[in-house]
Amino acid sequence: MKSSQYGLWARSGSEAPWRRWRRGESIEGVGITSPGMDPELQDEHGDGTKRILFKYEEPLCREALLLYPKELDLQVDWQDRLHWIIREWWLEELVIERSREDELWLRSLRELTSSLDLNELLLRIMHSALKVIPSADCGFFMMFNSESGKLVPRASVGVGESIYAFRVHPGEGITGKIFNSGKGEIFLSPPSFIKAMDNVAMDNMASLSQAFEDSPEKVNAVMAVPVTMNTDKIGVMLVHQTKKYKQMEERDLHRLQGFADQAAIAIANARLFSELEEKNRYLTKRNEIHDIFTKLSVEGNDLGMFTQTMSRMIGLSVLFVDLVKDEWYPRSESSQDFSGERLRKLFNSIATYQTLESQDERKHCLYPIWNRSMLLGCFVVELGRPLERLDYVVLEQGSAVVALEMMNTHSLTEMYYRGNQELFNEIVLHQEPRQLEMKLKRFGLSNHAPLFVCILQLTEENSDSKRQDSEFRRLISGIEKEVGRTNLLLFSAQDKITLLASAADEQIQDRFVQKLRSVVDNWSSLQTSLLFGGVGGLYIGLANVSKSNDEANRSLAYLIRRERPGIIRYGDIGINRLFINQDPDEIETYVRDVLAPLRSQRGQSGELERTLKTYMAANRAAGLTAEKLHIHPNTLYHRLRKIEELLGLNLDEPDEWLKIYLACHLSDT
Repeated sequence: MKSSQYGLWARSGSEAPWRRWRRGESIEGVGITSPGMDPELQDEHGDGTKRILFKYEEPLCREALLLYPKELDLQVDWQDRLHWIIREWWLEELVIERSREDELWLRSLRELTSSLDLNELLLRIMHSALKVIPSADCGFFMMFNSESGKLVPRASVGVGESIYAFRVHPGEGITGKIFNSGKGEIFLSPPSFIKAMDNVAMDNMASLSQAFEDSPEKVNAVMAVPVTMNTDKIGVMLVHQTKKYKQMEERDLHRLQGFADQAAIAIANARLFSELEEKNRYLTKRNEIHDIFTKLSVEGNDLGMFTQTMSRMIGLSVLFVDLVKDEWYPRSESSQDFSGERLRKLFNSIATYQTLESQDERKHCLYPIWNRSMLLGCFVVELGRPLERLDYVVLEQGSAVVALEMMNTHSLTEMYYRGNQELFNEIVLHQEPRQLEMKLKRFGLSNHAPLFVCILQLTEENSDSKRQDSEFRRLISGIEKEVGRTNLLLFSAQDKITLLASAADEQIQDRFVQKLRSVVDNWSSLQTSLLFGGVGGLYIGLANVSKSNDEANRSLAYLIRRERPGIIRYGDIGINRLFINQDPDEIETYVRDVLAPLRSQRGQSGELERTLKTYMAANRAAGLTAEKLHIHPNTLYHRLRKIEELLGLNLDEPDEWLKIYLACHLSDT
């Protein structure tokens, strides 16, 4: 018997194919060989070969088949001994295999800590997962994106690139269901995992099918496990079997889940490192941005340089509008789309930055600069792309420095105006003329040139001081743009702006006043506050500045009392100069006393008063008066006689005519 040859075959489970025994050991000194024929084709009665089947339950789950010549008579005890010898061999192999798998599993876990780059880590996780699950040959990792609310692929092995277009909602397909349930699952047949994909959108199914070369039926089995860290659902890991290896088992699922749990820790660490790295980079960049703007401020750069620097740092077109002076840096077509008035109205109700479209439908970010309640200016960023976190840092840091620069400039301007006001008061008092003349030279003014005074006043009810201050600076900027900054002494105090200017003759003064009038008219058309202006006479020498100043104040008072916004020269007031300082109540009493009879019922409810005023305005021309009143001349004469009768006077008498004329004039003005 010892010289006889035996054939030994083995397989994993009753469904697996038989494979030849490849070990070189012998049983009781008899060599183990294999017949050249498949044991399934061996016929115990036809070819003279006998067989013995050995079955082994867990943990081996294998079968062995012994083929031997029929003339041999194997004893039962020998068969039992052979059964235990084969079992011992396989247990040794199983221990070695499990040790190898455990070593591979531990080595894969160690690899997870070798990288803190999230993208590289996810790819390593998938490679390692396929190592610890030998029955799988491809797979991908789906991570939950909180912004889109979807699970998106972040790493894949053995799968086509189209998998990265596969994006599902929680609950959608295998990935979404595993993500929601938090429990891993194995799908051992195409029908089972196809059924689990019944709610996947068509475009997602197309991407998935293309990733498997448009042959999803090639997939034999799918295993998916959730990847979580405490209560944080990170994503889902999926592995697929496209080639027929040993069947996926529950043990594989537990192993993959354990690996996924360790991977979750590595992902959390990588995320934390990435967040710390990003925060450190952000803080470093923020400090760099601060240093750049601090340097610009120390070097005394203007607003144009600040704007150019911000444009370069953000990488987008940036403009700045000084809403105090209505000036743009640099001048651009966008200044037409976003006028200063439009921006002031916008940020009057909304204080934070806004995104608006220009006339050509280009999007812009409008970033306002405030000093408490005062709107100083606004950055206009053309959005060629969405603004990022550091872009807002640039705007924030730049705005703070620009606001500081503008307030410093404002403080210097206030000091300058205060000095101008003190000088003007000295001129009005005409103290130490020689010193005054020396001081006036730096303003381009001379004691020997004709000089005149202009005074503008803003009036607005319930206007806070910050807003009024902003309006004053904007108004002064408009005046300087219109009349220039040379040959001029200008200052503001309280609610008034005072100008001392020179003009060679009255025609030049007229042109100067016309420029001021255009400023006043433009202001009145755009602003809610009322603007009044008075202009004094043109006189030679500093000694007459006081007189021109008094006339300018009188002219201003004339317009304000009559609530007529605009600008007027003292010489254009005419006869009304006699009544500027007159008490309005006295004037009203005079008018009432003279015209009262015409306002009574006998005066035909004001008809006779209107006739009288029209007659006086027409310089007592009867024909012109009748034409304006659309009545017959005889009717006019009848009314005039009635008026003389009611007033008890004769309109042909000079003194009485003057009395009536003044009453009519004062009533209208």
